[in-house]
Amino acid sequence: MRHVVRLVLVLVSSRAEPSSARGDSAAHNLPRIELRALPVAEALALLAGSAGPGPGPRWHLDYPMSETLDALGMLTEAHAVAGWAAMDEPQWWLQQIVLDHEVVGDVGFHGPPPADGPVEVEIGYNVVEGLRGLGIATRACALLLERAWAAGADAVAAETITGNVASQRVLLRNGFVHQGDNRYLICRPPSGQSR
Repeated sequence: MRHVVRLVLVLVSSRAEPSSARGDSAAHNLPRIELRALPVAEALALLAGSAGPGPGPRWHLDYPMSETLDALGMLTEAHAVAGWAAMDEPQWWLQQIVLDHEVVGDVGFHGPPPADGPVEVEIGYNVVEGLRGLGIATRACALLLERAWAAGADAVAAETITGNVASQRVLLRNGFVHQGDNRYLICRPPSGQSR
């Protein structure tokens, strides 16, 4: 039986994402986008309302977003239910999106996969409002998919809000297939093939 933690993606923008596959940053003259695992200590401090940026990249003035805090709360709860002791960084965790040495959003898993059955995880992402529509979310999603496949995921799911065309484009550009009811799914590519 499949169990998937479901959250709704919160990226909202009226601007279209660039059309290249996987959000290739070089094609759009964007600085290199990297993913940085949010350190557990920073995550817990954020949830306690007492955190700012730790060592590492600076944070955009609009980061963290309220959606970041909501996602962290649900993510830590999902891991706690699975037996996580809040010490080490879980494999299925929140990643900060770093653009030109600045955290401008986050992308991550909604929790660990079910203990048995196919390894299906769900993802979400968000970029600070002033930087939406530049392909950042598309590229960050592509990087997160690479991590999911490397960690053994069989499938990755996502949901969007009806009418959130920008978020739907992020998923479609990364190879997700619309399943109906705002749900999108991508399965692991066959061995030796990439998307």
